[in-house]
Amino acid sequence: IRSMIKEAFDKYFLDVIKNHYVDFFGKATPKQFWLFYVWSLISGNILYLICDIIFPGKIQIIFGTLYWLVLFLPYLAIELRRFRDAGIPSIWFIALTALNILGLIILVVSVSIILFNSTDMSSVPLDNIMMLVFGILLFLLSGIATLIICILPSKQTQPEQLN
Repeated sequence: IRSMIKEAFDKYFLDVIKNHYVDFFGKATPKQFWLFYVWSLISGNILYLICDIIFPGKIQIIFGTLYWLVLFLPYLAIELRRFRDAGIPSIWFIALTALNILGLIILVVSVSIILFNSTDMSSVPLDNIMMLVFGILLFLLSGIATLIICILPSKQTQPEQLN
C-alpha cells in the first residue's frame, strides 16, 4: 500500500508541480484533477500540523498561506485543462475564475470594514452587510459552478473525417 500511495502522490501531485506548474495547454482527466486536488489538501494539512507542532502560535498561517500561493498557478492550470477535457470553452473558466476572485475580494473587504469600523454587530450599516452577503454569494455560486464543471466526464473528441 505504501508504494501505491507514493506512486499516486508522485504521479498526481509532484508531477503536476514539477512538469506542469504553469501548463495551461492540453487536457486533464477527472482523475488527474481530483487526485491533484486531494493530494494538495492532504499535504497542506500535514504541513499545517507539522508547523503547529514545531512552531506553535501563528506562524503556521504564514506557511499555509505560502503553500497555497505556491499551488495557486498549478491549480488554475489543471482546472483550465479540466475544463477543456470536459468540452467547456476557456471563456467560462476565465469568467468563473474572475467571479470567484472578485467574490473573495468583496468578502475580505467587507469583513475588514465590518471588523474595523463596528464595535458590535448591531451597529453595522446595512450596506456593509449587503456587500458581505453579495461577496459570499458570488464566491459560493462561482465555486459551485466550477465544481459542477470539474465533475463532468471527459468529452470524447471525434477524429476529423478526411475529405
